[in-house]
Amino acid sequence: MPPGAQPPPIRVLVVGPRGPGGVSRLFDVVRAELATRPLGDIQLRFVTTRGDVPGRFGALTTAPWVFTSALVQQAVLTVTRRVDVVHINLSSYGSTYRKLVFATCAAMFRVPYVIHLHGGNFRAFWFSCGPLLARRIDRMLESAARIVVLGPSGRDLVTERLPACAPAITVLPNAAPAGRPRRSDQNHFVRILFLGKLGPMKGVGELVEALGRLGFEPTWTATIAGDGAVAETRSMVDRLGLSARISVPGWLGEADVTRALEDADILVLPSHVESSPMAVIEAFAHALAVVTTPVGAIPYLVKDGRTGLLVPAGNAAGLADALRKLIADPALRRRLGTNARAFHAQHLEVGAYVRRLADVWRAAASQVERCR
Repeated sequence: MPPGAQPPPIRVLVVGPRGPGGVSRLFDVVRAELATRPLGDIQLRFVTTRGDVPGRFGALTTAPWVFTSALVQQAVLTVTRRVDVVHINLSSYGSTYRKLVFATCAAMFRVPYVIHLHGGNFRAFWFSCGPLLARRIDRMLESAARIVVLGPSGRDLVTERLPACAPAITVLPNAAPAGRPRRSDQNHFVRILFLGKLGPMKGVGELVEALGRLGFEPTWTATIAGDGAVAETRSMVDRLGLSARISVPGWLGEADVTRALEDADILVLPSHVESSPMAVIEAFAHALAVVTTPVGAIPYLVKDGRTGLLVPAGNAAGLADALRKLIADPALRRRLGTNARAFHAQHLEVGAYVRRLADVWRAAASQVERCR
């Protein structure tokens, strides 16, 4: 390189799903941040391994083609030396099976890769695998140049089984942009919002039951938004006679999610399994009062009584009590929301997140020896 010349940018290939929620939404945020405030030494390219290419006959029929196309793209880019780092978003079950292939491809062509572990179910999956699959997962993590986890529980999970990987781990909770100021109260109703995949893992059944316990309270409305068990959730609401109070619109696009957050007073997420949920982080960014459960990385984010309220998973009565408390106490809602927004600005702001993620990519690109 001539004296004074700038080194070429680090070319990062992000391998992961596209679709509503979770890590897909996180990397939409990362992509938007880099489009607004690019980093001169980082170039991102994305390949989709699953999702949002439904095709004429549905996503299941197109899934093999999406996977194969992504693998071919990675192979071509690595063979032709147009990738310096592969960033692999890893969850459990099908995600793991797919990502083992992409990690093997990267290793085969001696391209360093980063594992971004984001699945709330990964511990149960990993520790229940047969010995052959478990060893392959171990090897994938051991050979990673860097491992990104979403909280201390993720770090403990990896080091419990693979202590030699500790130096490669970066704890990096998810992030979101700062929200716009919330709209003022409308009609004196307290608006409760749920964002996530509808079904038992997110505690939607307990949420509907808890809202049923608030049925005689006159000052609330609720929106339960997300993909998954939409029809089943609507049926539960109908059976309780609360369809005039509770809206179940299905999945919301990005603009509708932003409007829902701006309109809401309380974000509720009574999950049984989580990692570092984007819904909670975005609620913090919009200064909402949060009610959630102490699972995954949530206790790192939500300090009970300070940045939100924590209720044990599966406890509909406790959930109803927490919601009732917030409905009745606007000062408490404002205090929790203010504290949550301050925590977001200090720890969960997307600009700082992207800079730390770029540091991970730089470290991976410069690393010769893998974690072993």
